[in-house]
Amino acid sequence: MTWATISLRKMELKNRINQLESEAIQISQELQTASRESSQEQQMTNLTSNYQQSLMYADYEKAMDAINSNKKIDASKKQEAIMKVQQRYNQNANVFSSINESKASSLKNVTDAKTKAIEARKEQVETQLKAANAEYESLGQAMDNDIQKSAIKLA
Repeated sequence: MTWATISLRKMELKNRINQLESEAIQISQELQTASRESSQEQQMTNLTSNYQQSLMYADYEKAMDAINSNKKIDASKKQEAIMKVQQRYNQNANVFSSINESKASSLKNVTDAKTKAIEARKEQVETQLKAANAEYESLGQAMDNDIQKSAIKLA
């Protein structure tokens, strides 16, 4: 290769290396953003879940208070009503728990897929960056060797 060709190729490689480094930084920022968003979504899901559970428990307590404050029903009917309220509460709690587990699992799957895609892009960019750096260094060595070969040797 001629000096001009090598110099142009080195400039192209240096520009490509800079672009790849910039892209790697952007990808790292995307990973951080995805992690932050996932954390925020999980917090929001937990807050919503806790709020819904507190509402469900408040309804349970109201039903229990209504049964206990009713003086007109006898003990056996009261016990039956209490068992029905408890059974309904437990069924609702189980359904609610199942829904929340599905929601959390779905959220985790989406986050994992997003993270894997970003990490694959990052790996691809890092591979391209290593290749560009290796070629850049080899061109530099070729230039150094060429300089040594063309140097005037004094006897």
